[in-house]
Amino acid sequence: MYVVCVTVQVKSGMTDQFIEATRDNAQNTRNEPGNHRFDVLQAEEDTNRFFLYEAYRQKEDFAAHQKTEHYLRWRETVRGKGAFYEGLATEQESLHSACDSVGADLVAENGYPEILLFVNSEAYQVATECNGFGLITSCGLLAFLVVLTGKESFVWKLILIFSAGLVGYLLNIVRIIVICAVAPRFPDHYLLTHEIIGTATLWLGVGITWWLVSPSAPQFLRRRREVRS
Repeated sequence: MYVVCVTVQVKSGMTDQFIEATRDNAQNTRNEPGNHRFDVLQAEEDTNRFFLYEAYRQKEDFAAHQKTEHYLRWRETVRGKGAFYEGLATEQESLHSACDSVGADLVAENGYPEILLFVNSEAYQVATECNGFGLITSCGLLAFLVVLTGKESFVWKLILIFSAGLVGYLLNIVRIIVICAVAPRFPDHYLLTHEIIGTATLWLGVGITWWLVSPSAPQFLRRRREVRS
């Protein structure tokens, strides 16, 4: 991971303009594939002093960022003529990870929450919404197809379909936890580990759903849901 820390002393009276220009740059930068984080911090004791914290996958991603339209627009607005700066008080420091580490961060990209898993300076995405939706819908769809021609009452059909969806939801949480716990042990095969765990939880969800709703379900379940004549 490559981190850039920038300290800016803005001229008095130019704070609002600086915030507006920097917010535009930060919001667009967060959508870059190589960016993990872009924070804009304002000092409490000196509201004209700002700290920019930018985290990228690698140094080349930061170089690519400096060629984007939104960065060039920010530089032209804020840095071009030095209008927002208080002399040469701007400081910039580039850092890189100095040791092996494992961590996780929750981010929102395009309005959807995502988990970024950091393993030895590399960032990996833990799919939360897409894979989870597939797991839940697979369980719910299987339950719907099975009970459609069953002997259950309408209420029991709804209960079984809802229960199947709940099974998928809970297993998705388990999937995320297992990935975060196991995947860092295999950083060179992260994607493979991610897919194996995802596939295993999907089949586990389908198996549990079938156990709940199929004609071969345990007798105590069948007795409760069958319509008595």
